[in-house]
This record gives sequence, structure tokens and C-alpha cells, in this order.
Amino acid sequence: MHSDSSPKVTVPAVAVGIYFTMQLLNGFYNQSLYINAPAAFWILDVITHAIVPALLLGIIALITRVELSEIGIKILDPSINVFDLVLLSLFLAIVLWPVYAVSVESWYYYVGGEPPDWHYGVATSDLGVMRPLVAIYMSLTAGIFEEIFYKGLLLYVLSAPFADRTNDAIFIVVSSCLFSLVHWENGAAELTGTFVYQFIGSALYLKIRNVLPFIAAHYAIDIYHFW
Repeated sequence: MHSDSSPKVTVPAVAVGIYFTMQLLNGFYNQSLYINAPAAFWILDVITHAIVPALLLGIIALITRVELSEIGIKILDPSINVFDLVLLSLFLAIVLWPVYAVSVESWYYYVGGEPPDWHYGVATSDLGVMRPLVAIYMSLTAGIFEEIFYKGLLLYVLSAPFADRTNDAIFIVVSSCLFSLVHWENGAAELTGTFVYQFIGSALYLKIRNVLPFIAAHYAIDIYHFW
């Protein structure tokens, strides 16, 4: 049983908090920064979505010695082969993409409202020949780090005070709220779609306990959206 005050709990918890805060705050400046200083927008995006998250994971590894498998990164899991991972990834993409899309469209249909004036799709559409590379970058960074921080790491943090067990409902709700809130700038429909997406995804993660197929599915969904 981990102690709440031990580095093995507090360091990952702080890392999740930092990552969440960065994503939450960028909604306040993304649009104006992209319009007025696009180069600065992309530099800051790389820092907040790639460099800092990677550093946070490195700090966790150095300070806490948490095993990758403890946060759902089961690269060499002997209980599952590559073919099974591919099938799981396809299954998750097939399930989660319609869940998100139907939730968003249902909000617009039943509640109303208009899509946001600015979103990351707008940014990629202005890049010309660079669009495919940037779409890959955005899909990879979102797929890798959002799945690790809001599923693998979050479950580890919430489980630690309870001797590696946590109330499943608590994890699902917290994960869904965090993931949804960092998309707040895209409006109520996006909040709803991302909440439902993560609600179903985190429930499935509790059964699979391997973040890799979720990363692959997230990447596939985003690359379809951004390409």
C-alpha cells in the first residue's frame, strides 16, 4: 500500500495536474496567438504538448521508479500479442469515434448552437504541404500523452491510496471530466462529445489495463479528423 505523501503518488499526481493545467489554459490564448503570431503558437504548442509532457514522464521515471506497466504502458506484455493489440485498437477506434461524433451531433441537433470559429482543424488547414506532418504531430502528441496522463497515470494515482484499488466510478468520472474540460474552448457540444468519449473509453480501460491500444485508436481518430 502506497502512502499518500510518498513520491510514488505525489509526483505522478502533480504531473497530471501540470499537464491538465497547461491544456486547460491554452484555450484562453490559442486563437489570438495563432492569428497574431502563428510561429509563436506552434513553438508554444510543441513545448506544452510534447516537450513538457515528455519531461514530466521522465521525472516520474527518475524520481519514483514507477514501472511502465503500472501506468498502463505494457509494451512487452506477454499476455497479449501484436495481433491482439491491433484488433483492440481497431475495436476501440470503431467504438469511440461514433460515440464522440454522435454525441456532438446530437447536442447540435437537440440543443442548438454553432461550431466554434477556431479549432486545431483550422490551424492545420492553413499549412499547405506541411499539413500532413503537422496532422501526424498533433495526433501523436494528443494520442500518446492524453491517454497516458488521463488514463494510465490517473488510475495509478487514484488507486495508490486504496492499496492499488479504486472505485471504478471515481476513476471514470474524474478521467471524463479532466479530458472534457481541456476541450472547453470548442463549446458545449465538444465538452459533451469528449466527456462521453472518455467515459466509455475509461470504462473500457478498466477492463483492458493497457494504454497502447487506446493510444493507437486516439491517433487514428485524430488523424482522420486533422488530415
